[in-house]
Amino acid sequence: MYNATPNDTLTFTDGNATEVTLGTAMTDVNITANGNEITIIEPGDYEISYVLTVTSTAGANNVEFGVRQNDVDITATEVTKNLTSNTPITFSGNVILNLGATDTIDMQLTNPAASGNVAINEATLVVKKLSTATPTN
Repeated sequence: MYNATPNDTLTFTDGNATEVTLGTAMTDVNITANGNEITIIEPGDYEISYVLTVTSTAGANNVEFGVRQNDVDITATEVTKNLTSNTPITFSGNVILNLGATDTIDMQLTNPAASGNVAINEATLVVKKLSTATPTN
């Protein structure tokens, strides 16, 4: 999934996680794109790749980024960066996880200290199946 709207605004509320706006689906196999999140249909090992570039329209603040599995941050993706006014910052990477059917994946950004807005310059979330889940006996 990706955000096809340049400079789409993401609004923070004091310390609350804000889901990153995606909305445009790419080819989907074994997953379903729902709004701003991806739902896994078939369990297995998946590679999750992500890129988020944002620019603050206000002053400097620390922002916390994470990819979430079922609304819980995936520890390996958690990053805090200082967001300076009118200077783009990028969060990117990938992680391999074993995911179950109905698991959801999304991206979130949190400004723990203040409310405010950022412009999304680029937002992409790709979930690619690597292998089928191994049955347990």
